Amino acid sequence: MSIKNKNFRFVIIDPEFYARLLICAVFLIVIFTQSKYALAKTRELKQTEKNSSLVSKLDEMKERLVSKLDKMKEKLPPKPSILPEPDNAQLILQGTQVEEGISYALINSKIYKEGDFIGNYLVTKVGNGMVSLENKTNKAIVNLYLYSRDFVK
Repeated sequence: MSIKNKNFRFVIIDPEFYARLLICAVFLIVIFTQSKYALAKTRELKQTEKNSSLVSKLDEMKERLVSKLDKMKEKLPPKPSILPEPDNAQLILQGTQVEEGISYALINSKIYKEGDFIGNYLVTKVGNGMVSLENKTNKAIVNLYLYSRDFVK
């Protein structure tokens, strides 16, 4: 047997060798565990940074959405005016006028155009000295003429 084999056998049998081997194994396990923990914490930190950057952009995104909504509202046609329907009221046509291609009617001292509502009635047509109204519930059509006193109920 050579001297190298004897030394090798001596190292393996030596109890101090086992203690050193055990300490090295423990150190390797600790280092591996810490690196895995550090990697998990790094991922968590990156996710937190990503979330905080999104939170900081939230106000900016909200402002952009509000401005887009305002622009969209400007493009929408105006809502027709809806007035409460007076009980047994007389609707009196007091005048009609066409301005820039839009016909207007003066009924009971208020101005209406096609598409507006007077109580339960929709202004369907405004002509020269005449207005057609359509009842929303029963689809009855009522015509008002200049200075007429028609009951619309």
